[in-house]
Formats: sequence, C-alpha cells, structure tokens
Amino acid sequence: MPDEFKSFILNLIGYSGTSKQSQFLSIWDGAPISLDRKEVESSSLSMPCVSIIGSIQDDVIASFKAKDIKDGFFERILFAIPLKMEKKYIQRKNPDDYMVEKFHSRMNALMDKINESINTIELPLSEKAEDLFIDEVNKHVKPSNKDAAISGILSKLDRYILRFALVLEVSNSFFEGQAIKYITMDSMKKAIMLKDYFFSNALKLNHMVLNVYEDNSKEGKVFQVLKKIGKREFTNKEFIEMANKLNIAKESYVYQLLSNTKLAHKKQKGVYETDVLN
Repeated sequence: MPDEFKSFILNLIGYSGTSKQSQFLSIWDGAPISLDRKEVESSSLSMPCVSIIGSIQDDVIASFKAKDIKDGFFERILFAIPLKMEKKYIQRKNPDDYMVEKFHSRMNALMDKINESINTIELPLSEKAEDLFIDEVNKHVKPSNKDAAISGILSKLDRYILRFALVLEVSNSFFEGQAIKYITMDSMKKAIMLKDYFFSNALKLNHMVLNVYEDNSKEGKVFQVLKKIGKREFTNKEFIEMANKLNIAKESYVYQLLSNTKLAHKKQKGVYETDVLN
C-alpha cells in the first residue's frame, strides 16, 4: 500500500502499470477478478469492492492526466477540488471528543448492520426516483454527443448517480430508524446534486490539463512554437529557443510543456517529431 496517493497513481499510469490499471477498471465495473501469484494460492473474488481515497496537488494530478492513455481511468475518479485554500492560524481548541466518539460509534453500528446479512439485497428505484434519474441522464445526451471528453465524464457519472443514491438511502434509513424498501426521490435528488458537484470539478481538472499542461489545442502554446519552428523534426534546443523568443515560458516550464504535449513525440534523445504541420 503506497503511503502517498501520488505513488499509487504513478504505479498505474504508463506502460508498466497498464495491467494494474485494467484490473482497477474491472473492479470499478463490479466484474469478478482472479488473483494468480506464484507466492500465494490462486483465489478469486466474485464481487470485489475497493475504496480508494487520497489527496494530491491539483497541478500534479493534471500533469498525470495529461499523460493518460485515455481509457477512462481518470474519468472514474471523483475529484473534490477546493475553491480556495488558505493557511489558517493555529488555535488552542481541542476537538469535541464526544462528537468524534459518537460519529465512530454510529458508523460502526451502520457497518455492523450491513454486515449482518451475507446475502445481497436488491433495492429498486421508486417510480418518482426512476423518473428523476431518467430525466437527468437524458439531459446528458446532447452535451455527450457534442464533446468526447464530456461524454467520457458523464458516462461514468450516470452510474455514480445510482451509487450515490444507494449510499444515501441506506445511511439515511439507518440513522432515521426506518426500514429500507426502495430508493426514494429525496435520495435521488441529493445524488444528482453530488453528481453536479463532481462534474464541475472534472471540468475544472480538464481545463487545467488543456491550458496548463497538455496544451494540445491549436490556440495553445505548444502549437504556436511548433508552427514558428516550421519543421516536422526538431530538437529540444530549437523548441526552447523559439519558446523564449515568443515569450511563451521560462526554460524549466518549456521542458514540461514539451514532455507532456501530444502534439509531438520524442524520436530519439533530444530530437522530437510532430505531425501537426502536415
């Protein structure tokens, strides 16, 4: 288990992590997985469930996403990006131990209740919740058909709506002491609100990738430099000199642009090639 979320992501992206990443994609879909290793006996999980949570700088995750092989891995991650982070002064105030203990007690009771039954229970949507879900997913059709990136995000969030609604219904019913019969419209409304929040953050991350790191648009910095160089094959020295001449960026950032862009690829050490000028 990596001690940093950054290490976890690094182990999954790129050629070396392709097989690991595909396994996590399968787990997200709820597909059975088998574990075949020499040092342990082979085993299988019919209903795998893995909860992954971590924190990472937004510019770092954006640079990772820029290098992604576009198989939907990052679209499956729910990003919570704060609007503004400010360092706060330390205060001599202890946490409310009673509230912390109460929270852990109630959450443990919830998990005990869920684990009482080894059988799975299927919860249907109420008629109103189903209508609300269908209407919401139908709203995603037009934007998805217009933009492939939007389509990738919304296709995953369509399924997350159902997962959010399930978690909200189960937890709310437990804490209110009510029997769980179906997914109510109230849970579905709140699930859609959560979907909207994570959708806005996914768009924010995409914007960071496009404009800060990947910069693959024809209005972007990399394209401007390549156009001025005017050659299919060029050296990193030529790229840096032209970027400086155009006041695009400082040398360290120019290296970052060149390594992350998909408008050009490395042919050999110090030599790059592009097809955008054809």
